[in-house]
Amino acid sequence: MPRPADTNLLGTYATPAFNYGDVVTCELHGEVTLVGLREAPIPWPVGKKKGRRVRSLVLYADLAEAVKRESAATVMHWWGVRHHTVWKWRQALGSAPPPRGPAGSGNRANTCPGSWLPAAWPCPAPRVPPRGGSPGRRSRQGRLVGVTWG
Repeated sequence: MPRPADTNLLGTYATPAFNYGDVVTCELHGEVTLVGLREAPIPWPVGKKKGRRVRSLVLYADLAEAVKRESAATVMHWWGVRHHTVWKWRQALGSAPPPRGPAGSGNRANTCPGSWLPAAWPCPAPRVPPRGGSPGRRSRQGRLVGVTWG
């Protein structure tokens, strides 16, 4: 099966040399023990925190650099993870998603705080609750009752 066109790597990444039982520092989970190897286009060590049963890919070395630099689709394809995992990794690393589009296309993140809208789109207006008391109550169907927005 051919891979999607948007999964080309910008850098070169290799599986780190390790021994099972080594203790390394994961950017997401802290110190973990290496207990396995994930079979993906780029095989990667799997770690486990002491006293826990859950195993996960260890966010360190080239994988941490790739999460900062590559698109989510690329990381998902080459390391065999889901989009939510890439999101959690980016939160742990404190990095924003890379800009969309080809390099040099001028596509930058919007100036709206906390927004990843394209720069050409206007900032959405903040929602302001209605003045004068309670914003209303919800009916059994979940609709707001007795609210006038104005």
